[in-house]
Amino acid sequence: MSIAEVFAHGGVPLIRADNARIPGWQRVREYLAEADDGLPRLLLFRTCENLIRTLPMLTFDEHFSEDVSAHCEDHAPEALRYGLMSRPVAASEAKRTKARAYDPFAAGEPIADGFTRL
Repeated sequence: MSIAEVFAHGGVPLIRADNARIPGWQRVREYLAEADDGLPRLLLFRTCENLIRTLPMLTFDEHFSEDVSAHCEDHAPEALRYGLMSRPVAASEAKRTKARAYDPFAAGEPIADGFTRL
């Protein structure tokens, strides 16, 4: 039984994301850019240590400037790219509101940075 079959058997069907590299890195750049309303499109948990460490260290391929070099540590950024390709294009015009953060240990008081913890 494949991993996809195990997930499907558990009620979680998997679908392949688009694995195209150059459109994928473009999607990563879109999600890393600040939205028109000033809010971030992508938030990373501090527990994503490898992604936080390796994403800023990516280098461009010397022959294909839109692609990432094969000579850098890119496992976590590649996972981000692949995951974002399964998501819709980053919204730029949609109206969004900043979520009021909730800290269960502060009796409903908002967390200082204003973001919701999942």
